[in-house]
Amino acid sequence: MFHHKGLAAIFALLLSVSLGVWPTGTAAAPDVYKFGAVLILSGGSAIVGEHMQKGVECAVSDINGAGGIQGVPIKVIYEDGRARAQESVDAINKLISVDKIAATIMVSSPGVLATAPIATREHILMMNPGGQSPALIG
Repeated sequence: MFHHKGLAAIFALLLSVSLGVWPTGTAAAPDVYKFGAVLILSGGSAIVGEHMQKGVECAVSDINGAGGIQGVPIKVIYEDGRARAQESVDAINKLISVDKIAATIMVSSPGVLATAPIATREHILMMNPGGQSPALIG
């Protein structure tokens, strides 16, 4: 069984890497680190997104409860990708341009396939805990 404390540690490490946070860093830390979560929050598969949202919230609570990342709390900005390509593209574009995120979780195969080129171009770390299309391999 995988405990959410392990997930929190992995998530903190991935987020730290994506934000360039290292003990020897010289840049001033922001007030909060923001990341996006494009989940399936409506429609017939919303239950999947709701469970993922609860998992993310547990990890964030653990990370922030332990002092954040090098003393800086993290904040999640949720968007509904509806497991559709265009909605996911709209969501990631908003998260990048408006919310200024450095990392995101994208959970549907259509969303990942449509947004991976955007994340790559914009240097955004994208974690995919749910997309399972064979087209995602390689």
